[in-house]
Amino acid sequence: YELPDSGGHDLSPLPGTCNLIVTTNKQVFLFDRDRREFSSHPELKDLLGVKGVAVHPVTGRVAYVQAEGQNWWATHINFLNPEARLPLPGEKIYKVRWAVR
Repeated sequence: YELPDSGGHDLSPLPGTCNLIVTTNKQVFLFDRDRREFSSHPELKDLLGVKGVAVHPVTGRVAYVQAEGQNWWATHINFLNPEARLPLPGEKIYKVRWAVR
């Protein structure tokens, strides 16, 4: 499927749904696998440079990485539900995933 805009970075499942989370240079989308349609992500749609998104399959907490400045990486991970920020000084984070056991 052709992306709604340029620069695809990440593709991850939205647990418990038929949606995939898709990040591009300019926006975060949901892709409905059944309808084969893109829509804007309700919480992340207005963020530029999001490189990775993951939703915890049990709690629904969202973790995401947004590039800093002109870099392809970030030195922290952002969270929603609840909002938080985890600084990781000296790191160059591009993707984020939950390790669930």
